Amino acid sequence: MMQAIAPIVSLFLLLNLAQPITETEKISQLLYDELGVIAYIPETDYPISHINIEHRITFENEEIKRGEPYQAHIEYKLELGERLDEEFKQIWQEEWPLIETVYGDLYMGKTAVNVTVAPGGAGTLIDAEIIEIAGHHVQYQYLEREGDQFVIMIINFDDVGYYIEYLVQTETIEEEAKAFAKKIIDFHLQQ
Repeated sequence: MMQAIAPIVSLFLLLNLAQPITETEKISQLLYDELGVIAYIPETDYPISHINIEHRITFENEEIKRGEPYQAHIEYKLELGERLDEEFKQIWQEEWPLIETVYGDLYMGKTAVNVTVAPGGAGTLIDAEIIEIAGHHVQYQYLEREGDQFVIMIINFDDVGYYIEYLVQTETIEEEAKAFAKKIIDFHLQQ
């Protein structure tokens, strides 16, 4: 399957060489290089803070080591504020040795959207409603807790899945979250 996808990605990139490469295209290429899947991360009004790749655990001489990458976490912030200092980042890397930041940087401030990209699928969301967006089934939950509201969605395709937490506190959070999901679905339906 990977061998069949590589020519598609190469053709996509070749056809776009004359055009400036967007942040989304760069991220799609990064995710393909790291995970071996074609994934789409929509551009929004919220900047992408960072992308972390999570690795499987392996052992070498009874020591924990990073294994193969198995999913990516993309965090959009409401705005890029202050970067976390180097000391905190060092502590974070020691606490989470199987996670590698491959794009952007770690910032303080409120998160707008979290997206996890998982080759093979993003699983099942317990107690989710199944809705249809752009003709595709989406596992969907709207939650309210302690005055905050959240939309959580899982979108699965044949070779990749997305787990989305939409956290922007607006009166139109559900419509915004569905529009975000539609961009991902539209991309995959055009493939």
